[in-house]
Amino acid sequence: MSVAAGPYIVSSGLVFDYDTNNTNRSWKGQPTTNVLPYPDSDWNGTGFVLSYNYPNASATYTYITNIVNPINAPGVLRYYTGTTAYKYWAIQGTVPSPSTYTFSYYARMSDGGPSNITNGQLWRDTGADKAVTGDFNPTFTTEWVRYSTTGPVTSYLDYFPVHSGSILGGYTIDYCGFQLEAGSYATPYVNGIRSNTQAILDLTGNNTVNATSLTYLSDGTFTFTKASANYLTLPLQSTVNTNVSVSCWAYVTLGTAGCIFESGSGSGFSIGIGNTNLTAADPGNNVVGLFPAIRWLSTGVSYGTTGWKNIVVTMDGSSIPTIYLNGSSIGTYPGTAPLTPVTNSFVGRNIGDESSPTDRAFNGAIPSVSFYNRALTAAEVTQNFNAFRGRYGI
Repeated sequence: MSVAAGPYIVSSGLVFDYDTNNTNRSWKGQPTTNVLPYPDSDWNGTGFVLSYNYPNASATYTYITNIVNPINAPGVLRYYTGTTAYKYWAIQGTVPSPSTYTFSYYARMSDGGPSNITNGQLWRDTGADKAVTGDFNPTFTTEWVRYSTTGPVTSYLDYFPVHSGSILGGYTIDYCGFQLEAGSYATPYVNGIRSNTQAILDLTGNNTVNATSLTYLSDGTFTFTKASANYLTLPLQSTVNTNVSVSCWAYVTLGTAGCIFESGSGSGFSIGIGNTNLTAADPGNNVVGLFPAIRWLSTGVSYGTTGWKNIVVTMDGSSIPTIYLNGSSIGTYPGTAPLTPVTNSFVGRNIGDESSPTDRAFNGAIPSVSFYNRALTAAEVTQNFNAFRGRYGI
C-alpha cells in the first residue's frame, strides 16, 4: 500500500508523490479553522457534544484505535445503529458567529451491512431544517468516502452524520475527519488551524515543494495560468535519465501549449501539450515531450478532448522514453539521450531554456504528480490510471 494515494497505486519504486487532494501533507491554500476538535471519545467539554436522538439501548458509539483511515487519525468513531428504526445521532454545538459554513466527514460501512438511509436531513440550525447544498442521503459503502454540505448558520447547529429516517438496523459505520469551517466548500481536513504559509511536503519522503502564485480551487486542485507563470518547484528527483518514470494528472485545454512536468532544470525530460513543441507560438492538441537542448518528442497524438488526462513518461535503461495517455501507450521514441538532470524539477513550467517566464508555462490544473526510480510496466501504468480515474470522472 502506498503512503500516498491509497491501496491501489503502485508503491514499488515510488520516491516522490504530490497530491493536492491529500488531507495530510501536500496541500497548501485557503487558510481555515476547524471548529470541531478531533474527538478522543466525544466532544463533551469542548463546546460540541455527541447527542442521541430517539435513543435506544441497542444504539452505541465507541472510539476505535488503529483503524486505517484517510487522514491517518489515531482512531475512528464507530457507531452501531441498533435494531430499531428511526435511530440517529448528531453533533450539536454553537458556532462562533453567523456565517456560511461547510460541514464534512469521512464514513464507511465497516460491516458490509445495509447502505441506504432514507429521508435524511443533514443540517439543522436552532432546531429548524435548513436548505443547504450537499449530501442528504449518502449511500455508504465499505470504502471511505467524504461527504459534505454547505449552508447558512446563525447560532446552534445539529449535524447528522447518520441521517434521520427509517433505518433498518443494525449495522456499523466508521467516521473520521469531522470538519466544520467557514466557507462554501470543504477543504482538506485540518485538526485545528491551517494558515496559507505552511510548508508543502510530498507524501513519501518529506521533500519540500515550493509553490509560486498558485490558487486552490473548490474542486481540490491548483490552477496554473500561463500569463502568471505560476509553478511548483520540486527537489531534483533523479540525477539520471535511465529507469525512471513520472506520472501526472492534468486538466488540459485543446489549442494551448505548455509544460506539465520537467525533470531537471533545462535538462532531463519534459512532457506537456502543444503542436510540435511546448512554446506559446505553437499551440495545439498533441502530447509533446522534450529533451531540453537535445530534441523534441513530437508525438502527433492528440489529447482528444479538453479535460482531465493522465500522462506518463517511462525511461528505460537506454534513456528511451515510452509515453502513455490515460493508461495506454501512445508510442516509444528512440533517439539521442537527454542531458543529465540538474538542480530541480518543476510542475507547470519548463524552466532553464525558456525565452520568457511564460513561454512554456501551462494553462490548467495539475493536482497530482508521482515519480518512480524505475520504469513502470504497461500494466502498472494502467493500474495507477484506474486508481485515480474515478476522482476525475473518467
